[in-house]
Amino acid sequence: MKMIRYLACLLLPIFLVSCGLFIAPRNEVTEERLRPTLDGFVDSSLSSDYVGDFLEARYSGSFSYIMLKFPENAIPLGSQILEARLILYTTPAVPDPGDIALFRIKRAWDKAVSWTEVDQPDVFFDTEGTYLFVGNPDARYEWEIRKLIQNWANGAPNNGILLEGFNTGDQAELHFYSSETDRGPEIFIRYY
Repeated sequence: MKMIRYLACLLLPIFLVSCGLFIAPRNEVTEERLRPTLDGFVDSSLSSDYVGDFLEARYSGSFSYIMLKFPENAIPLGSQILEARLILYTTPAVPDPGDIALFRIKRAWDKAVSWTEVDQPDVFFDTEGTYLFVGNPDARYEWEIRKLIQNWANGAPNNGILLEGFNTGDQAELHFYSSETDRGPEIFIRYY
């Protein structure tokens, strides 16, 4: 009797697969590179608030925030995010190195956004972020953002990412390539 049960346990899965009655779950890993649908920065010292030719994060007397918006339905709902990184390249000019803080944007926005709308921590963007020191000209920088992208895949609103020059001393001013160049921002994602 034990032998019959043993053979049944061995042969049943083979029979089910050969008859097409058993389909093993597939967890095929997909890789995506997402470019922003909208990017630019808002500046506390400019009369026209939204600028899109290059990206600047500054903390030095006046302030500027980089804002990046990515496609909303690029990742299937319910996906498991294995890896996610925001990639930016500094321009050849890096006037003042410093920390750059990355935050989730909490509200919908477009090119009409103004400095007074954006400069509201806890209202417009989260106050818990990821920090990265940026100091070299013409270099690649990556922020690990798996948790943020997983939240989007779980159904949280995808309103984009805000980058802020963070005060690590007297000042920080950093310039990055915008999406108008071939070295513009992108998110690299691996998921299943």
